[in-house]
Amino acid sequence: MCCATGVGGDWDRLAALREEHPQTILASYGLHPWWMDGAPADWKKQLEARLDEHCAGIGEIGLDKGRRCAVPLAQQAAVFSWQLDLARERHLPASIHCVHAWDELFRILRGREGQRLLVHGFGASGQIARELARRGVHLSLGGKLLGMSQDRAQAILSEIPMDLLHFESDFSGPPSAPAPTLEPCGVPLVVECAARLLKKDEASFGTETAAVSEAFFSTTIPS
Repeated sequence: MCCATGVGGDWDRLAALREEHPQTILASYGLHPWWMDGAPADWKKQLEARLDEHCAGIGEIGLDKGRRCAVPLAQQAAVFSWQLDLARERHLPASIHCVHAWDELFRILRGREGQRLLVHGFGASGQIARELARRGVHLSLGGKLLGMSQDRAQAILSEIPMDLLHFESDFSGPPSAPAPTLEPCGVPLVVECAARLLKKDEASFGTETAAVSEAFFSTTIPS
């Protein structure tokens, strides 16, 4: 299981969690757009130090034009691009957060063909899913899928090739009390929903998509 955090204050906690469960947890570190304003001046140095440890990816990182994020888009784009460059230099996958900034995302992704990229918590349109998939970008679906209309969910799922499809939780950790679908144990509920909509056998579908995620975050877990 890959756990991603986008806030510097959580990097130590995630590292401790990985050390406690080295056979289960893969760690991904990054600076999320929500937390850019509060980042320390040396956050780049701190992030690179984390990547020198056992690390499976960079993220969450990305772009957010929603009301929750007050960071200017130009600043977000600069930080996002720097982290994408770092992921490419380190040959690491990147987990991307994107809210209402698809045009900007597509612009930044130009010239990044072949880089391992995943848009997490995808809930936009089937058309956007098609454009991302055409660029080889992986898409991960979480609990949002359960709240969608059948038509919308099928429109999204039908545009994602199996070799680009992932499932996730979006658990923020204690002390919050999230809905079951936000916890890791809720992932099977999302897989079950997707398998039903795609008319696939749930067991084999879950095995196939898990293998896609394992390959995307491919790394050697220490014994």
